[in-house]
Amino acid sequence: MTQRTTPPCVLRRPGSKGRRPRAAQESTSTRTFTRRFREEIGISPGQWLTRQRVERACTLLERSSLPVDEVATAAGFGSTASMRLHLHTELGVSPSAYRATFRGRDH
Repeated sequence: MTQRTTPPCVLRRPGSKGRRPRAAQESTSTRTFTRRFREEIGISPGQWLTRQRVERACTLLERSSLPVDEVATAAGFGSTASMRLHLHTELGVSPSAYRATFRGRDH
């Protein structure tokens, strides 16, 4: 199954929590919304949302000098530890190592 990068209906901003409000807007149950989302996109809404947050964190780490804890908040993670875990899971590096990679290219 091919995975799309952007779903036809965006759940909510990456910084928001939960999928129930979007399911309610679509006049469907959370279970049906999740099933349809997975069929259309190829991953669960939670996985998609985490990937969006990781992408936002990466952009901020590359382009800003915000402290890591502020990057975590701006990207929608509940904590710095959560962002570290997800960056390591998705990319295999810590936020500091990711930032250093891009800072090394600029200098």
